[in-house]
Amino acid sequence: MKDRSLIFSLALSINGAVHAQPTFEPTDLRYAIHLCSDTVFTPAVDQSFTGDIADLNPANHGCLLTDEHQSVFVRFSVVSSGRIGFTVMPAQPMDFDFAVWGPFAESVDTLTGAPVRCSYAAQTGNTGLSFQASDLTEGSSGDSWVARLNVVEGQHYVLCVDNFALTGLGFALEWQLEDGAALSCPGLPQAAFEPSTFTAGVGESIAFADLSTNDPYAWYWEFPGASVAESTDQFPEGISYTTPGCYDVRLTAYNAAGSGLTVQSCSITVDGSTSMHSSDETVVLMFDGRTLRFVPKSNEVFQVTLLDALGRMLEQQQEQGSFELSMAARAPGSYTVLIRTGSGWMTRRVALSW
Repeated sequence: MKDRSLIFSLALSINGAVHAQPTFEPTDLRYAIHLCSDTVFTPAVDQSFTGDIADLNPANHGCLLTDEHQSVFVRFSVVSSGRIGFTVMPAQPMDFDFAVWGPFAESVDTLTGAPVRCSYAAQTGNTGLSFQASDLTEGSSGDSWVARLNVVEGQHYVLCVDNFALTGLGFALEWQLEDGAALSCPGLPQAAFEPSTFTAGVGESIAFADLSTNDPYAWYWEFPGASVAESTDQFPEGISYTTPGCYDVRLTAYNAAGSGLTVQSCSITVDGSTSMHSSDETVVLMFDGRTLRFVPKSNEVFQVTLLDALGRMLEQQQEQGSFELSMAARAPGSYTVLIRTGSGWMTRRVALSW
């Protein structure tokens, strides 16, 4: 079986570029990483986070009497019944503790009862679930090992690894699976969304509905050119644009397995004519499939800008009077035509298909 290495990172990136995205550290149960049968989990060195949520308390901490110390939460789900053990290996010999909660019928974000396995031993070095141990929980005088789990297909568990020594150093975690036991690998989120409208006027408010699948727990939206450039809301509202044009929207969705990105090119078309002047067009645009013809209703100078489907300017010119713009050399696809007059903007979409 191949190794699946999972490094605990401090920042999220899209296409290699670091953005001003929120960080989702597994120091909180909500952001716990989902581990597979072949995952070797290795948090970064100097892992000194304490988390934003107190997930442990006297009602659920079991043997972890002093709750969390630079804790890391992970999830695992059983896809095949059998016996499970694991070894927690600190980066240097030090006092690490752990607890396991479950089984649950589905993934959980809160822990309401005592763990089914727990070690609070004061030993330094490796700790975990052993096939030789028989005790289910142990206090500070324990030997760092408690009994393996007998698991059944469909069960879900939560593991908390606690750096009691507060050294800021990480650990590695490896599985021991016997009698057919296997852990599932959940799918990455499939990011998807839909705007309240695909065509809007200048300044018009637009809302976005998240349609992502595979149980995302966080969202990062990018609205280039909008009044609000970024959002971490699941359903952002009040997005507007001050300039007519064709705008992309990007959504990254996150779950316990990782992240998924979708980009809708030219998702929103902003038409200045809907809000900047009357519905009577000052320049009439006609298109026969190969040629754009502009017929003004006055002698005023007007500006024409041609954009591709990504909003990039291809051509721009000023005219006074009727003129034609050939599209014969353009590739098939969607284009945006911006017409600027003294009274405002008009935006029109044209499609080429040879």
